[in-house]
Amino acid sequence: MTNRLLVLACTFAATLGALTAADDGDLAGPTWGEGSTDKAGSSPSTAMRTKTVAASDSSGGTVTSISGSTGTTSLVGTLPDSVDLYEIFVVSPTQFDVTTQGSSFNTRLFLFKKVVNADGSIDAIPLAANDNVSTLANWSRLHNTSSTAVLIPGLTAGAHYLAVTNNGAVSTTCPRALQPTPQFSFTSTTAILQPVNSGELCDWTGSSTAAGAYTINIIGGVLLTRPATCDDAPVLGTGSYAYSTVNNQAEGSENNIGLNNICGVPATIRSPTWFRLDACTGSTTVRVQPSISGTAAYGFVVYTGACGSLTPIACSDTFGTAGELTFASDACQTYYVAYGPLKPATSTQFPVVGPGTLIIACTPSAPDADINGDGIIDGNDLALLLSQWGS
Repeated sequence: MTNRLLVLACTFAATLGALTAADDGDLAGPTWGEGSTDKAGSSPSTAMRTKTVAASDSSGGTVTSISGSTGTTSLVGTLPDSVDLYEIFVVSPTQFDVTTQGSSFNTRLFLFKKVVNADGSIDAIPLAANDNVSTLANWSRLHNTSSTAVLIPGLTAGAHYLAVTNNGAVSTTCPRALQPTPQFSFTSTTAILQPVNSGELCDWTGSSTAAGAYTINIIGGVLLTRPATCDDAPVLGTGSYAYSTVNNQAEGSENNIGLNNICGVPATIRSPTWFRLDACTGSTTVRVQPSISGTAAYGFVVYTGACGSLTPIACSDTFGTAGELTFASDACQTYYVAYGPLKPATSTQFPVVGPGTLIIACTPSAPDADINGDGIIDGNDLALLLSQWGS
């Protein structure tokens, strides 16, 4: 009976979670949601890297907005959740344009360049900041789209950090003689400010009273990056996810997946994209449907386990116009899925990729969590399960 209850408890919890607000889907493009558990931090080591399931190279797919929320604190001089830092990929510096219009509080935006040092450590070097877009609005805007001046000197294509804060917070360098040095001087509340101190980001200081929900609107110049490894996989649930036209074959071969030793298919998945599946108990189908004829077929491999110790359990075995795989899934199991364009072993040509749609569908099995058999999974089932716990 105990084992049966454990199975029911897992199934019930998974089903209940599916009935509540889920974060999956918000964690893919073209809109990005911070989520309720995996929160964006305030330093390069804790920043949230926006990413997409797009079958793409490091340029990824287009992102249109980032949404989240900051909190408040009663501790003097601390900002535990008053700063949210995101890693973004700037693809077109001259088109870079982001705003916080529509946010619920008076915001500030900060932009930093990501620098990877020789020892592997990462720094965030300040580039620009803005408090208010005008004297008539308290939302912020950072952009480099002026035809008469360079508004953000030093902005180049590549990885950057974008921070949203309340209108009293200021980024600082590491404390010197116990006194942190501000990186920006907000002598103007409406200008796009350049840093007064170009040292690396170390901390934040300032008011922590203003907080709430925010939206960072991405108008131009920014793309989501692609999760090319298991460790970087976002969580996806049932739904449809668009991916963009990219030069997939330009990537290196270190992450390619050969299917011959896994499932006897004489082909290689080129530069696979990874996601972690928010699975149901029943059967799950993953499918890539290219929107342009003549583009590559796509292959899938499904793994269980943890990153670094994965076991393949299923893979697609067709070279049809669309890649598709259906497998038995369990809501209490963790699955990682890798997919990408297939390159047959007999071909010397790279597969031609293009835009399309990744589709995830679930066919649930009978709800074992309906303990009392009334056809409804609710609090009565949970009460019955708890009453029998340990018996």
